[in-house]
Amino acid sequence: MSGSVFSESWHRVAGIHVGLASKVEVHKQLFRGRQWYVLKDPFNNRFSRITPEAYNFVMRLTPEKTVEQVWEHCLELFPSTAPGQEEVIQLLSQLQAANLLYFKNAPDSQRIFERYQKQQRRELRGKLLSFLFIRIPLWNPESLLRKIEPFIRMVFSVFGAIVWLLVILLGANAVAENFSSVAEQTQGLLAPGNLIWLYLALVFLKLVHEAGHALMCKRFGGEVHTMGVMLLIFTPLPYMDASSSWGFRNRWHRALVGAAGMITELFIAALAALVWAKTGEGTLHSLAFNMMVIGSISSLLFNGNPLLRFDAYFILSDVLEIPNLYQRAQKQWIHWIEKYLFRSINLVPPAYSRVEAFWLASYGALSTVYRLLVVLAITLFVADQWFLLGILMAIISISIWIIKPIIDIIRYLFVSTKLGRNRPWAQFLTLSALSMLLLVLTVIPFPHSIRAPGIIESEHFTNVYTSTAGYLERIRVESGRSVEKGDVLIEFINTELDLDIRTTRYQILETQALVSQARNRIIADIAPARARLSLLKEKLAGLEQRREELTVRASSSGVWIAPELSRHRNTWFKRRAELGVIVASDAYNFTAVVSQEQASDLFGFDNLSGEVRLWGRTNQPITAPEIQVIPYERWVLPSAVLGWSGGGDIAVVSTEDGKTTTEAFFEVSAKFQDDIEGMTLYHGSSGILQISLPPKPLIQKWYMAIEQVLQKRYRL
Repeated sequence: MSGSVFSESWHRVAGIHVGLASKVEVHKQLFRGRQWYVLKDPFNNRFSRITPEAYNFVMRLTPEKTVEQVWEHCLELFPSTAPGQEEVIQLLSQLQAANLLYFKNAPDSQRIFERYQKQQRRELRGKLLSFLFIRIPLWNPESLLRKIEPFIRMVFSVFGAIVWLLVILLGANAVAENFSSVAEQTQGLLAPGNLIWLYLALVFLKLVHEAGHALMCKRFGGEVHTMGVMLLIFTPLPYMDASSSWGFRNRWHRALVGAAGMITELFIAALAALVWAKTGEGTLHSLAFNMMVIGSISSLLFNGNPLLRFDAYFILSDVLEIPNLYQRAQKQWIHWIEKYLFRSINLVPPAYSRVEAFWLASYGALSTVYRLLVVLAITLFVADQWFLLGILMAIISISIWIIKPIIDIIRYLFVSTKLGRNRPWAQFLTLSALSMLLLVLTVIPFPHSIRAPGIIESEHFTNVYTSTAGYLERIRVESGRSVEKGDVLIEFINTELDLDIRTTRYQILETQALVSQARNRIIADIAPARARLSLLKEKLAGLEQRREELTVRASSSGVWIAPELSRHRNTWFKRRAELGVIVASDAYNFTAVVSQEQASDLFGFDNLSGEVRLWGRTNQPITAPEIQVIPYERWVLPSAVLGWSGGGDIAVVSTEDGKTTTEAFFEVSAKFQDDIEGMTLYHGSSGILQISLPPKPLIQKWYMAIEQVLQKRYRL
């Protein structure tokens, strides 16, 4: 017997005449080596799991005896294991909610199960929150599954597993051999012209996914009575109900039913990869690519994530043999709070071993945080598409995740019978914890700083560009060498330019001959010939100037830096192509990039300071005692290294230089201290500038972050 023997609410159930409904099917199951009894309602495929001790009580319930008479009889037969009165009340509530009991005096039984109204309210709140995930049942596929059962047994067999594995390996090999093409085509996955193919592939794969669950469930003797359409954020997708697999005695059979959707999706994705690799541009090629991406990446990211209530959640629950994993994980944390903080006694733990308690606690913490993030992401996504609907979803989420828990805590502290004599202590402890939390959030200042990516720049440097297009023929000065103003750095050649010069010279000779001829014959032709001769000479001078520019000279003294240039010998360079930089000073600054939201925190502060950490030398911070914010917006990065194309974090548009950003930003210039011991600085090295700001309470930081999101995304 666990928990208290007696209960203050026992009078409500003691005189009830109740028995187990005749429709209920009972069978044994082993969970983590412990025997349980599973009660099944065949009309709605709902299952309830009870312990052998509870089953000894339930099997003796009969409308001819009261609950108290049956309980006293169990005490006589099993004095050490019979359930206590509180456990009996909870057990009857559970069975009543599952519609597994028959009441002789049903009109009087309604008030007895008032406590289970909490469960009904939770289900109602779940339906309200899931208004973006509406399910509409359409068809009972059970008769069809029975007809094709021999085919199902042939497909889901050892031979089928070998074929599946072979196709997966071939598909993965096709993707690996064409990985560059995959990366290139992925960039247009959300292009307007591809959305229709993306949706068609999604619908087909989800239909195959749900069919996989149904077939695997039938393979192990289960029944599938429901298939229909689910409106996922108003997007119609197929779904099916394979809850009958919960009654399988073999946990690996239950896990395979949960994994069948991903198994079939990955199989189709592998086939699509083979088709995509063997076809050229066209409808079939695009459709195969979309199926390959959705069937592999999306299947693993969503259905393969156990922190969400998708396939992997049920697989994990079956493998660990912990049914109702999410609900029991929450109860585990509540149990610890009641036991160790509120000092409650006679508690029934939700876990039956320390190992199970570890799994429950770990999953409860991780899944709660992750689900909060998912709800936030979905709310923002919906608000981006339909703002008013997003606001409604935000209100519902706040009500469920914030307001409702507060109300439950207040009701628990003042009404719950679990606290008993410990109620004053629990109230004092909760009030103290709440006061401490408010103090931490609203009063205590926390360190506040901004991290901004940037590069080292010399105070005096000169970028070197090509003035004339040509092929790189010779590098006269290697990168890292000192140069003087006027020194030859690089030599280019341009055969087309040489040809133009020779042609122009011949044209000049020809025109000079025409001028001489006009003097002797037609005086009127002299003026046009001289004008043409003047234009040709100007053209020749311009061409020769361009040929002279093929020899690139240093425009200032300093250190020539062009580490990548040696790899581009005999390569064609366009006009104004960047070649390198001449660093002419030992004084360096760090130029960083901050977003508009971050910049709002910087304006208004004087004497900003911080420190710089360079990539590859993060353990050697460099003090930046003087930081200046340049007060105007910019759209071109100081270096392509900071943008996506160069491996940075800043979004850039698809341009050749990779410097033009998608959003405006501000530049921050940080001067280094005069003496930096043990470190040599290099122009162009990248790193992170951490700008120290006055400390702020957490609530002020969060408020500013929310305000910035609303302003940026919705112009509020």
